[in-house]
Amino acid sequence: MSHTESAFGESPGPSMVTTLAEIVTLVPFMLGFTPTDSLVVVGIGDPPGPAMRVGLAPADQPIEVKDAVAAAAGERVASVMTHNQATAVIVVGYGDSEPVTAFGTIVETVLREAGVQVLQGVRVQDDRFWSFTCPDSQCCPPEGTPLNSQTSVVAAEAVLRGFSVADSRDTVPARLAPVTGQEADRVKAAIKEASDHLTDRTQNLNPAARRLYLIDQGEELIDSLYERIRGRAAFETVDHLEIARLLILLQEPYNRDLAMIGIGSDHAAEFLEFWGQVLTRAIPGLVSGPACLTVQAALCAGEGVIAKAAVERGTEDAPDDPMLILLRQMVDVGANPEEGPAVTPEEFSEGYRTEIKQLRRDARHDAAS
Repeated sequence: MSHTESAFGESPGPSMVTTLAEIVTLVPFMLGFTPTDSLVVVGIGDPPGPAMRVGLAPADQPIEVKDAVAAAAGERVASVMTHNQATAVIVVGYGDSEPVTAFGTIVETVLREAGVQVLQGVRVQDDRFWSFTCPDSQCCPPEGTPLNSQTSVVAAEAVLRGFSVADSRDTVPARLAPVTGQEADRVKAAIKEASDHLTDRTQNLNPAARRLYLIDQGEELIDSLYERIRGRAAFETVDHLEIARLLILLQEPYNRDLAMIGIGSDHAAEFLEFWGQVLTRAIPGLVSGPACLTVQAALCAGEGVIAKAAVERGTEDAPDDPMLILLRQMVDVGANPEEGPAVTPEEFSEGYRTEIKQLRRDARHDAAS
């Protein structure tokens, strides 16, 4: 089975990439890791389209199975590219010549049939790349073209803009793994303290009044944290008790949704760093909220691989969570969270207004009875 990831946002290199070699050099920065045994399709345009990776067909399968896997991958890529209005792409394969060329040729055919123009198809190996779509040996020599990624200007600019390349795709999910040791102990102790405090404050409240208390506390804490995030405050300035309170308060859907609409392309990297760190401190039963917010931040930051890893981490803990199910669909189809209508915090509050008015009526009624 092939695997896919997609990435959105501005190209991590300079504002204008002028050569095929520069685009190929940037692919690992777009994905966050250097692919192996993969095909990456990069949407070309203004704004740029997604960069999507599909795994090659398993080497030990019969040729008809490999062809079927390639055709299915091509249809999936074509769907994502057309959904994102990417009418032209560059296909970049990673691996040995025969499997990459065979797989890539089928994907190229499917893309063309779907109306997506394939500008170039190349194979990358050992810091060189070869074309499998261009027969002209003068522009695409049979000995390949060197990448020189270590001295590339676009690679240097990508690093300066905060993009990095992991050793492999398998190391990316580890960034979201739960903390261990003393840090885990501190988090658990803080969660117990925050939970006990919340119980003391709400034990005499009826359900409606308790929910209103959670909403009020969530608004105050999220506003404070987001002001610090936008000010680029280091995560270490957030204490364990604040993280614990946040994890508990995110169980209230209003608070989670409020936190989500505050995430956009502005400061996306800072939001991704923050919510990724919070996710690593989430204990079982409290994972879905920070997982959803990590996915949102990752998609806005163009980190499709991290978005996929966050969805998987959240789904392991809460497989039936409706928001995680929706976000998984967005990741799978390569949807950009900013392509829909923008929602302001004021509009968000307006949407919840009827529900909150009912909560206030219920709280007063129960208190009077």
